[in-house]
Amino acid sequence: MLEKQLTWQIKPFSELSTSSLYALLKLRQNVFMLEQNSLYADIDDQDQTSQHLLVWQSEQLIGYARVMFNKTYCIDTTQIEVNVIGRFVLAPCARGQGVAKHLFKQAIGLCLANSSKKPIKISAQSNLAAYYRHFGFETTGEVYDDGGVEHIDMLLKVAS
Repeated sequence: MLEKQLTWQIKPFSELSTSSLYALLKLRQNVFMLEQNSLYADIDDQDQTSQHLLVWQSEQLIGYARVMFNKTYCIDTTQIEVNVIGRFVLAPCARGQGVAKHLFKQAIGLCLANSSKKPIKISAQSNLAAYYRHFGFETTGEVYDDGGVEHIDMLLKVAS
């Protein structure tokens, strides 16, 4: 586990400080675009209606996830309402220390607190699908290219 104490926050967009917003956009850019060499429209007009989970170590943002509620998702030809966990990212210094597992469980908990009956959707990097299966997620489609990185849609069905 990380040596220094962590600070956990859940905030709607309107409550993010400018420095927090800058930090989360920088973390997403550093990992997704620079480290993973993936070009995509990160600023996608979804942040404003999302909940933002932030994990800080001292003044450094080391983990982040975005949660969106009540989104429409199409499986085959059927449209369903889902909650979505996305932009899940850890700084390199935080990897392999249990932060990801705790952050992901918090994101799932936030979805369940909003609507305990809606499935939860993620767009997982395909090489991490086995990791997300440990949380109960199942693949719902084929692998696809998203900004030069292979992804696959996964769904956690919630007991109704």
